[in-house]
Amino acid sequence: MNNKARYFLSLLALSMGGSSIYLLMYVRYVFYDPMIAALGCTNAQLGALTTITTVTGWIFVVPKGVMADRFDSKKLIVLALVLNSCCSFFFAASMGRMGYTSALITWCGLAFSTGLGYWPSLMKFINTLAGPENAAKSFSIYYAIYGIFAACVNVAEIAIGNMVGFRGTVLVIGSVTLICALLDIFLLENDKKREERMLAEGGVRLADTPKPEKHKMALSDIWVMMKWPGLWYLGIIGLFTYTIYAQISYYNPWLTNVMGLDSTLSSTFSTIRTYLFMLFCPIGGVLADKVFKATYKAFIPLFAVSFVLLAGTLLFKPGINPMIAAVYSLLPAVIIMPLYSITNSCLRELHINPAILGKTIAVAGLLGGFVDGVWPVLFGSWIDKFGSTGYTYIFMFLAADCILGIICAIGIGRHHKKCLEGKRVQLLKGQERPEACEW
Repeated sequence: MNNKARYFLSLLALSMGGSSIYLLMYVRYVFYDPMIAALGCTNAQLGALTTITTVTGWIFVVPKGVMADRFDSKKLIVLALVLNSCCSFFFAASMGRMGYTSALITWCGLAFSTGLGYWPSLMKFINTLAGPENAAKSFSIYYAIYGIFAACVNVAEIAIGNMVGFRGTVLVIGSVTLICALLDIFLLENDKKREERMLAEGGVRLADTPKPEKHKMALSDIWVMMKWPGLWYLGIIGLFTYTIYAQISYYNPWLTNVMGLDSTLSSTFSTIRTYLFMLFCPIGGVLADKVFKATYKAFIPLFAVSFVLLAGTLLFKPGINPMIAAVYSLLPAVIIMPLYSITNSCLRELHINPAILGKTIAVAGLLGGFVDGVWPVLFGSWIDKFGSTGYTYIFMFLAADCILGIICAIGIGRHHKKCLEGKRVQLLKGQERPEACEW
């Protein structure tokens, strides 16, 4: 198989699996009202499900980082997909008898399935497919395929859900996730084989010198990792991009409860906004790799335009034609999707020692826990308490998030400059300062 075919087939398999593994965890993005009806819960309780996955995920933050650095990425990815599929089948079988309790158990299981090193393994895999210099391209293509596939699955979910109810939607998710696990088995290379091929082609190891397996983690290295600015910049910028990416899902209930749009039509717009518009993700890769030649530079204009569009939502009041509001709700996603897709390509500008890359990604991901663990409960309580005004507070919050994202991007640029000048190098115990080192 030639390199180009291998590259795109790998991205295809990773994208399909990456979209399906989170479909159930975030099913409320598209099926917000049907899910509340099926479980008989409040807005705050629905938001609390992602709080459950966040808190449970925190327990795995260290183990998943260690696993991602020590075990084969392919095996961890496939294992996570299989366990995730089992959670979907359990939820479909038990929701009628157990209601919200079934959801609590399922969401704990979802956190476990993704807590076995899935996310850092996935990020490392994508980052090495075409080298760091093309990282933004790889991530943006990943999310574009991710969106197309997820949109297709959501069309099937909506159709089957309309015929047999919300349980049918869950069964579709479980079946698709299991199929994706099988595809990953056949289309992905294991780490050893991928490294051997790269070396044979004159490339570099997956984790260039020093190799992770040759460095034994010491307690002092934990302090080195925690005080490295790149760790915090990765976590903070991920928090800001993930916040606006995930929480624009509130356009769905806003359209139905405030603007008066039909719930089925609102779910269709949500599918377009959340998944189909990921077709715009490659724009982010072009901006980061070709136009600005740095991810942090691309962050600034993308956050700025996102701010304007999110703030513009506040101009819409009840009584306006709901279709106009629905079409407008798509516009922020045109910018936010490319912005979110290049988030992890800023790894090349954070200069993290490859020996602890998996652990760093895992620890940085803790800040993202606010998005799933705190914001949904907070936003749900605003809606329960203030009604339509709660959505005003939500969109003001998201607009402010964009301003903070710009400030963080500027900080990443300053950190990158200091590393290039040799003023900052992340050295672990027993390592000597190299003459030239990209990390």
